[in-house]
Amino acid sequence: MTRVSTLAQSTLLTSYTMGTQSRIADTQVQLATGQKSQRYSGISQDVSRLLNLESQRDGAKTYVSSITTVQTRLKLMIQGLESVEDAANEMKSLMTSTINTQAAYDGQIWDQADNVLKHVQDVLNTQDDSGYLFAGAHRDAAPVDASFATINAAPPFPAAPAGGPPPLTPAPPLTQTQIDQIADAYYSGSTTSSNLSVRISDNVAPVSYGVTADQDGFKFLIAGLHLVRQANTKFPADPTSPADIDQAYLQAGLELISKSIDGGATANYPATAQGLRQIAGQAASTYAVLDTTLERHTQFIGYTETAIGNIEQVDTAEAAVKLNSDQLALQASLSTLARLKDITLLNYL
Repeated sequence: MTRVSTLAQSTLLTSYTMGTQSRIADTQVQLATGQKSQRYSGISQDVSRLLNLESQRDGAKTYVSSITTVQTRLKLMIQGLESVEDAANEMKSLMTSTINTQAAYDGQIWDQADNVLKHVQDVLNTQDDSGYLFAGAHRDAAPVDASFATINAAPPFPAAPAGGPPPLTPAPPLTQTQIDQIADAYYSGSTTSSNLSVRISDNVAPVSYGVTADQDGFKFLIAGLHLVRQANTKFPADPTSPADIDQAYLQAGLELISKSIDGGATANYPATAQGLRQIAGQAASTYAVLDTTLERHTQFIGYTETAIGNIEQVDTAEAAVKLNSDQLALQASLSTLARLKDITLLNYL
């Protein structure tokens, strides 16, 4: 034996050196990845908490995604409802200022009503990537066909003759049953708005958000516009006299359009209803509820990600100090091993 040492001393020092090298390698990986460990075994004491936090975070993200999607739909609905209400108010204002037969005749009030009717139909057939927004659960087809031909396929209006509106029968005002029949004629979507709902949290009932195009505000508006649309009984024959305008139809149409806006009681329709204003307000209220829940989930996700980061991510400053210390220790160990190898019995003597 040429070294003045023992096997035990050499083995122990070699073991310390290899341990130091392993720690250096682990620390270098930590600094490169920013993670304390690439395996759960490296953070065994925090694995259970980490998995629980990740599960809660992922669940909250799922709710955030669903709520965000529904809010996008609600925004489109609210914009559409505001557009329909604006059109109804403009039509009401126009009719109020031209309710006498001569002014209505001069302004061709029936054409104005027809234009508003087309706009309302277009809005109620709004769609996004999920389907038609005002169709309830039946989102695969346009829910509204408020055209003159379609309405005249159902009571109270007879079938339209070639060239224009039918005779004005029955006389206005329309009954509630007749208004409902008109709605049945123009609307083909789902009859229950609550078919559309979204889960917003664990152990909380889903929130309904649907608006269907057969609700009271739309029914009264479309029925009223059709009454005004048919007020020119001789259209498109030669209209040479204000007598071509039917005053009763104008008055009844104005009453229905007014009721469609706020749902208040009127002379012929004393029962209150949900008007366009209330429908839009309900949609906006639902949006606000979703927004509050979205904010709560977003804050919770931020908390969980911070907690997960504290478990997974390494303190780079601490790791750098540790790496430097281990590198110095490794150099000292290697230097000691080298000197031990140089100590021989010959040199000792």
